[in-house]
Amino acid sequence: MWPGRHRPIHSGSRLGAGFPESTFLCADAHDLHLFGDGQFDLVVLFTAFYAFEDQLATLHEMSRVLKRGGVLLLFDYAAVDADFSGKAKEFIASRAHSWKPIRPDQIGFMLRTASLHMQNYLDLSDRFEQWYVALLERIEAKKGEIVKQFGTFWFAH
Repeated sequence: MWPGRHRPIHSGSRLGAGFPESTFLCADAHDLHLFGDGQFDLVVLFTAFYAFEDQLATLHEMSRVLKRGGVLLLFDYAAVDADFSGKAKEFIASRAHSWKPIRPDQIGFMLRTASLHMQNYLDLSDRFEQWYVALLERIEAKKGEIVKQFGTFWFAH
């Protein structure tokens, strides 16, 4: 999600090709005023929630744009007692000012406050560091392409 940008994910993409009857959008979770109430069947947040300044307001917006019975799929970092090392620890430390991971003991309350409820909770902490280090390496390897397409904003935060 990039500030101020909404873009369709084309049917020729890997995601779109698997669901030709569906329309996919990539949007800025902080700027959903362009979307009406109850417009979406599914909202997916993938490793973004931890960085939202006002997480509760974001959940309220997700709830607003979801159709009745719609699903919010939230895949994100949870505050656990994990002791990260190496690249993951350095990355997390460099973003500590904006790092607000999900608190497993609080997310249910936050969801209910936004008129949502939790169906499932799956803790992947034991595999997180390995996955995250691999992700950071892929991002670093494609830094030039990312900056060319989206500017330096992503790497400045």
